[in-house]
Amino acid sequence: MIRQSGFGRWLTAFSFLAVILLDGCGSRNPLQEMDTPTTGRMKVGIDESYRLMMEAQIYAFESFYMYARIDTLFGAEADIINAFLKDSIPLMIVNRQPFTDAGFVILRNDPSLTPPMAVVNYEFYDNPQTPEKETEGLKNLLQCVTGHGYIPYGNSQKPELWDYADNVDTISFLLKKKLIR
Repeated sequence: MIRQSGFGRWLTAFSFLAVILLDGCGSRNPLQEMDTPTTGRMKVGIDESYRLMMEAQIYAFESFYMYARIDTLFGAEADIINAFLKDSIPLMIVNRQPFTDAGFVILRNDPSLTPPMAVVNYEFYDNPQTPEKETEGLKNLLQCVTGHGYIPYGNSQKPELWDYADNVDTISFLLKKKLIR
């Protein structure tokens, strides 16, 4: 055993204390320290249809909470669900509304009259009179109706000279308003 002088003992104790105290000063990364609602890192799988909205939300969240990071995996709904089921991601945000991807347009079974851009809503009926009854009730909201007994399929975007938008003769309307002479 080596004997230390009084100064040596003080130097050893001071060195040991300095190592313990200085070890915690600035050497830890707050992102790796712990996961809380406002710190840490989270991996989230997000349906591609929510990309713009979620990127804005994540940017705002990470700007406000500087020690929080959200790693995103954007993809098709089926891919996101598969990644979740394989425990590749702990959280997912998906639409869960069935649809058919036709490449340039999305088809979905939905009775709504106002689908988003690039979405075509359709609806199945049990009774053939149902569409006619619904069409009558919505006449003031519809510009045209295509199908049997109405404008033939494929012709709704090819109007004749006597087909007027909203059944208003444009020339007569402009003459009445004295916008043309």
